[in-house]
Amino acid sequence: MPIKNTATADQRTLSHPKYRADIDGLRAIAVLAVLGFHAFPSWVKGGFVGVDVFFVISGFLITSIILDNLDKGTFSFPAFFARRIKRIFPALILVMLATYVFGWFALLAVEYKQLGKHIAAGAGFISNFIFWQEAGYFDTAADTKPLLHVWSLGIEEQFYIVWPLLLFFAWEKHLRFLWLCTVIAAVSFALNIERSSWDAVAAFYSPAMRFWELLLGGFLAYIKIHDMSFMIFLNQKVSAFLGKPLCASSASADGKVLREIQSIVGIVLIGSAIVLIDKEKVFPGWWALLPTIGAFLVLCAGQQAWFNRTVLSSRVLVWVGLISFPLYLWHWPLLSFARITENATPSSEIRIAALLISLILAWLTYVLIEKPIRFGKYSNKKIVILCLLMLVIGLLGYYTDKKNGLGFRLKEFELAVKDINLVIENTPVCKAVIPVDSRYCLISDPSRPPSVALIGDSHSNRLFAPLERRYKEIGENLLQLGGGGCLPFWNLETGSPGNSNNCAAQMAPQLDFLLASKTIKTIIFMHRGPVHIEGIDLSTNTKLFIKDLSRPEIVDTRKIYEGGLVETLRRFSNAGKKIILIIDAPEFDYNPLSCVDLVRPLSFTSKKRLSCRIGKSDVDRRNYNYIKITTAASILFDNVRVVNLQDALCDENYCYGVKDGKLLYRDADHLNPFGAEYVTRQLWSKFR
Repeated sequence: MPIKNTATADQRTLSHPKYRADIDGLRAIAVLAVLGFHAFPSWVKGGFVGVDVFFVISGFLITSIILDNLDKGTFSFPAFFARRIKRIFPALILVMLATYVFGWFALLAVEYKQLGKHIAAGAGFISNFIFWQEAGYFDTAADTKPLLHVWSLGIEEQFYIVWPLLLFFAWEKHLRFLWLCTVIAAVSFALNIERSSWDAVAAFYSPAMRFWELLLGGFLAYIKIHDMSFMIFLNQKVSAFLGKPLCASSASADGKVLREIQSIVGIVLIGSAIVLIDKEKVFPGWWALLPTIGAFLVLCAGQQAWFNRTVLSSRVLVWVGLISFPLYLWHWPLLSFARITENATPSSEIRIAALLISLILAWLTYVLIEKPIRFGKYSNKKIVILCLLMLVIGLLGYYTDKKNGLGFRLKEFELAVKDINLVIENTPVCKAVIPVDSRYCLISDPSRPPSVALIGDSHSNRLFAPLERRYKEIGENLLQLGGGGCLPFWNLETGSPGNSNNCAAQMAPQLDFLLASKTIKTIIFMHRGPVHIEGIDLSTNTKLFIKDLSRPEIVDTRKIYEGGLVETLRRFSNAGKKIILIIDAPEFDYNPLSCVDLVRPLSFTSKKRLSCRIGKSDVDRRNYNYIKITTAASILFDNVRVVNLQDALCDENYCYGVKDGKLLYRDADHLNPFGAEYVTRQLWSKFR
């Protein structure tokens, strides 16, 4: 049915968007779920689905407003966007500014640089794209990004730009809204399902794969306001199975009963999502249907349903719902800064305190900032000022990013951690002379062909500089290749659930190039073995996978790793290459940065660790399969030797994160430049 002039006079009285207290109650449940997940993820494992509930609510309300104004002939784009600006900008500007100011005193340069980038992205409502790009093997821990949560605002604002244009176009052209909405939502949902199976990060952050959730709310807004004939059609179909209509719209006894059923079933679905879904599930995917359909049913039930009018419309939930937006904005920076300043997961007491403070700040923001700006006088002037402030804070973030985090702020602290985060992954000159695409591409002397190659993941990249200097002294030319999170073997894929690193495609041409090279006589393999064999990251508890694309039936990670290693060694050995296998440095289950004095500019309760070491027995247990497989594979070929970095970092009882008073690690598993230099100096004789 065309969108224009389809409602009767009686139906138009429903199209005026009236305040519904139960929607604020539903907002409260959504935001409390998110807060619970962020503060206590082991207890509220699926609380992040609250964002999906927000998406459905937003789609419902925005579409209701647009359709109501189109129907009355009063819709205008300036008025629509002015309303959005007054709704979103005040609290967002305040929170980003507060985050920037606190970060000035609390963050190191590399952290402040990242915060600047995230503020610029937040001001431009493109945070979802930035976090999409950053996600993966080298991503900073999520809980150390104070503005990570604004990704959802990016999705919503992108929807607010596209959807009004499509609705206005459909209204002008007398197009059938339901078909338009259904087709777009179906395509978006299909993209979500297809992409979630192999790249959950993209499905999570991409607007194209999230719009279906907002359109679900938009679909409901239209059928409740305009197209009752569609409801009659659905009622007839559903009644054939249930004997009940789909969406209660009448005052009949059946309608009243169904309202209660919809409301209760909707809440149960949302609750089930919070309980059943966790970060290990492929999400959004099919799982996203639980919270979104649940929200759809609760909204469809209307404010007359018992649960909606009694529970959701209760004063406490309505109050939380009214401040849900600033509460959502405030809570995560507080939790994130608590994590950053403590250099560890903060205690339960600190997390509870952060939530209580965010509640107070949200209320003050709502009363003193949001309401006066949204409903007070001088609307046009406020909009201009808000836009200018958003532009200024966006430029401030951009400037901070480009100036590398304004390191002059904390010279003493920057000197304390100087060079810890120094990473050089590639150079243009290397990419110009090496005919393969590689994330890591470094070469000692680009004017002559390489004679030694180092290949692996980010762990191997840390060893390039000290090895390059020493090989150069003996006339050798070192080349570095590799891929992030990748094993330097043929046909092996790695990643986390729903997120592949695309390693097989990356590594094959690099390995082929090294195999075919006439000048490269020595190949050095280095990578983080235990994380792939054991399937879990020791410091973050993240689950990982490894699979052999040539033998997909094998699921034992030890056999997959061993098969890939032996096959790779066989090919290079048959080509007459000299091979060095490096057994990686021990992994810590905490960040060794906590071992160094003055490493954190601002900290409330954290203290330096008295000893920066881990038990050798724990290291041996973690590395048992890794070392066993590597050693067994090496003795199969005459031209393979093993260099164990643990020989330089461990004694009989402990493995150390500090030597000679200097930190050896950049994080829980990467050596920093000093650590790389230290182990290379200690073990150089074994490389020659």
